[in-house]
Amino acid sequence: MKRSITIALLLLVTHVSWAQTANELVEKIRIDFKTINDLKCDVQMNFDIPGVAIEKINGKMFYKKPDKFRVQTKGLIFLPKQNPFEQLELLDDPSSYIAILAGESVVNGIACHNINIIPNNPEELVIMRLMVGKKDGRIHKSELTLKREGTVTYFNTYANATDILPREMEFMADFRRFKMPKAISGDFSSTPVREDETQGKYETGKVKMVISNVELNRKVDDSVFTDSGS
Repeated sequence: MKRSITIALLLLVTHVSWAQTANELVEKIRIDFKTINDLKCDVQMNFDIPGVAIEKINGKMFYKKPDKFRVQTKGLIFLPKQNPFEQLELLDDPSSYIAILAGESVVNGIACHNINIIPNNPEELVIMRLMVGKKDGRIHKSELTLKREGTVTYFNTYANATDILPREMEFMADFRRFKMPKAISGDFSSTPVREDETQGKYETGKVKMVISNVELNRKVDDSVFTDSGS
């Protein structure tokens, strides 16, 4: 009996210690993200979406706290449902989730801690898994498991050791379940692909966003995020 109690106490202490470490790692990410309020940059988008061939698109990307996001290109208004900063926004309220260390992994050659983020009151998000660099404390990969859309995976690539924002963000999703952007209008170079050419061939679609000429915290007007602001 005494031995069982001792083992239980050791497990409890270990769990608490790991939980604290996970919270510390998440806290650093939160603090870094808090320094960003407004963002404007150039973006090049590359698509690999099942059933549709879309040539790469260049445009402007805008973000504003707490959750406004938009990409504008010539002749195209692109309103992605999937905000690439969503993973960071979800961390903003520590009381809304539990962070637990869940092993280690290597992402693009970078040793990472795996952290599971479990919402206290899950709605669309079931769980978020973050792969955080052991040395730099930045998110290199994240997996969001959503009730309706399955798992969405993000890969982040940073240009410099001190960068808070990645210069390349690629997200992957099962586009048979994933909702396409709510509003796409204008003339963009898309080449329809016959259904029988892709049927059963793809399970996962990809969108890669390469950003440059970043302007941080120069006020972005709210009108940018409306149709009239395009």
